[in-house]
Formats: sequence, C-alpha cells, structure tokens
Amino acid sequence: QLYYRLLKDLRDGVTPIEPMLQSWGVAFEGRFKSDALTSSFESIDELWPAVLEAAAGLPEIRPEMEVAYDFNGKEFHRSRIPYAERAVMFQLRELLQWWKGDRHAEGVQPREAWKCRYCDFLLGCPLTPLTAEQISEEIAKRTQELEQPQQQEQEQQEGAAAVDNNNNINTDKGPESAPQLGGPNDSPSDKPQADKRPDAPHPSPSPAAGAAAA
Repeated sequence: QLYYRLLKDLRDGVTPIEPMLQSWGVAFEGRFKSDALTSSFESIDELWPAVLEAAAGLPEIRPEMEVAYDFNGKEFHRSRIPYAERAVMFQLRELLQWWKGDRHAEGVQPREAWKCRYCDFLLGCPLTPLTAEQISEEIAKRTQELEQPQQQEQEQQEGAAAVDNNNNINTDKGPESAPQLGGPNDSPSDKPQADKRPDAPHPSPSPAAGAAAA
C-alpha cells in the first residue's frame, strides 16, 4: 500500500524531491557524469520536470492492492486489500522512528509468535513470546534439520564404499577360486557309488582280469 501512496503522489505532482536528494547527499543542481543521461539532461533540475510530466500521463491508480498466492507456479487464491490512509501513515511513522534510532525495537505479539520460529536470533532473544520449552524444541528441530542432510550424505558414502569393497573382493577371487570337479573339494557323496543291493546285477569279470588274477 505504500507503493500506492508513492506512485499516486508522483502522478499528482506532489512528491517533493528535495528531501530525497538531501538524504542521498546529492545536489539538485549537480551535473551528471554518465553519457547515457547527459545526452538528454545535464542535471537533476532538468530531469525532474520530465519525470513529473511522464508520471502525470499514467492512468488512474486503483486505491487497493491485489495479492495473488501461488504454489509451484499455480495460483490458488487472490485477494484485494483496500488502501487505508491512516493505517499506512501510522505504520510508516512508527517504522521511521526505529530506523532513525528514536525508539528501541519491539517484540512480536503472542499472536505472531510463529515468526520467531524463522528468526536467526531466537536463542537469547529477550523479546520473544515463546516459552523456554518452546525455544528448546525449536532449537532441537533446527539442529535435526541441519544434521539430517549430513547423515544422509554419510550413509550414501558408506553404502558406495561397501559396494566398491564387495566388487574388489569378487575380482580378487577370480575363476581359479571356484571348486574343481573331482578335486579335494568334492565330497564322497559326489563320487559314483556301486549298487550294494543283494539283487543288484554284478558285472562279470573280463578275461583279461581273470588272467591277471591267476
């Protein structure tokens, strides 16, 4: 709403430029040094009338502020806030008193205690309406949120290291480490066994075997 007041005063030609120049430490009759400005104007006293003339040509400014709310680029609500002259000027004067050092900072009201949960100066703040227990809970929550990404990164690194070690072990074994058929790794049950049943047929010895036995 403050922008409405500034733009309206500029359009109506009632914006005083002298206080602004004084706060910036700029002389009204000071000469420009930029080539982009000196091509049309040489000083502020020549530029300002042109600014007021251009502002006077603006269309009528609506005395309300329209606020649009969106999430991920999709608008889900829109509202209009009418301009309130007394409320705007009261807040402006109050804020300027703080900026000029004429008053101390004031804490938020209990109904706005949620703002403290996003403040970097919550710990040790004497003005917060949060209780000591609520402050401890908030600090613990922030600590957990800071540590969680570090823990996830550490777990990912440990998992990647375990996979690399497993691959190295399998590569070191090679094909020679596989058990060989008929070797010492074979169990007796793996070798062919003769059928010892009484009714099982027995192979008759060959003549060569009989001659060797004789």
